[in-house]
Amino acid sequence: MNILPDFILRRVAANRTHWPRLVHFAARINRIGLYLSAQSRILLKTIYPDTDFSAGNDFVVSQYALQAKVDAVLKRYQADPEAYKYFFGQPYQGLGIAGIFGDRISDYRFDDYELRRFIKEGDRVLDIGCNCGFIGILASYRTGCHATGIDINPHMVEIGKLAAEHLRISHLVEMKAGRLQDYNPETPFDVVLSFATHWTDDNNYRVSIEDHMARMAGYLKKGGTLIFETHCNDVGNAEFYAALEATKTLFSFDGLYKQTDSKTRELYIMKRN
Repeated sequence: MNILPDFILRRVAANRTHWPRLVHFAARINRIGLYLSAQSRILLKTIYPDTDFSAGNDFVVSQYALQAKVDAVLKRYQADPEAYKYFFGQPYQGLGIAGIFGDRISDYRFDDYELRRFIKEGDRVLDIGCNCGFIGILASYRTGCHATGIDINPHMVEIGKLAAEHLRISHLVEMKAGRLQDYNPETPFDVVLSFATHWTDDNNYRVSIEDHMARMAGYLKKGGTLIFETHCNDVGNAEFYAALEATKTLFSFDGLYKQTDSKTRELYIMKRN
């Protein structure tokens, strides 16, 4: 159900200059929704004073408290001239289970990419260029793996830490702010997530597919799994496919695992040789 008529939304969205306003308006609606949801739980407790709703109430009400902390981080992020703004100053990733608004919903992506098939309890998982790190955080929350997220944006990393704390899995999650080129872990990982991060829009990471895959292989133990998502403009690009095929000296894979994002991206499951 749209809060505004379709023809108004289409006309406004057709003008790209309106997009930042639309995004911030959507984020504001999300905050209002969290507030109303929290109030509904408080009202329920008032109606049934003898019933213990504490666990459910705490989870829902704390989402609104979490949003206040996220808003404080976003205020610093939006004022930071050095920080690249991927989604008009909002998180590029969203996390439904924590009520955090964002462009791409991590909960849906986790299920759509079938990540439960490749990540198990106790695995060490590295999420590179992770933004807020919500995919790795979800993996920890749902499977009990140990997740490390690294991203150059310290504000997004801070939001990831807040989300992990909210979900009570801080002991399973480590978030790091820094350049991928400078990251040299002492122990290899069981799984590496590379989701449309083999080059970045902010130009902080621009390498060839061959160089990127060599770095990913260096992060993985022998037999470890690389879960690799393309960019949209890689799909159908013969040069990209040739470069990917050349990485079979490092990784074993059978080709495309599945298409994602309405067939605009591709997902590959690769094993380190």
